[in-house]
Amino acid sequence: MALIVVCYLASPALAKADAVYTFTDVNEYSWSFQVPGLITTIITITTFLSTNVVPGSIEEGGGIGSAVIDSVTITPQGFSPHVFTVFLVGIGGTGSANAEFFPLTAFGTFSAVDPFGNPITLTISPSLSTPEPASLYCLSPGY
Repeated sequence: MALIVVCYLASPALAKADAVYTFTDVNEYSWSFQVPGLITTIITITTFLSTNVVPGSIEEGGGIGSAVIDSVTITPQGFSPHVFTVFLVGIGGTGSANAEFFPLTAFGTFSAVDPFGNPITLTISPSLSTPEPASLYCLSPGY
């Protein structure tokens, strides 16, 4: 006697694709966040999956104070699509960095170079969320 079970997830119709934005400025800082879909209008993010400011980096204050990433504003399209990161520096100041890219309206990896010659990348990738129980169909021939 054999029991055959087939499970099927109807991906486009029943699965929800979130978007994960991951930014890296090599030797300087990085951050990542997840949103319910591709960003199509200007938005400011203050909750992150991860952040990192490299000790001794320009953004960190060159070693004179620790820094944290406060917010990121994404301008995905228009005259100057860009990513604007705001830092809070432990010595009581703030700092910011701007990275310009091509329109950021699709999944993919976008590259640039910062003013110091460091490579910058922004990757926008889909992240399939866990399907709702009603989205998962299991069929058994009933042996």
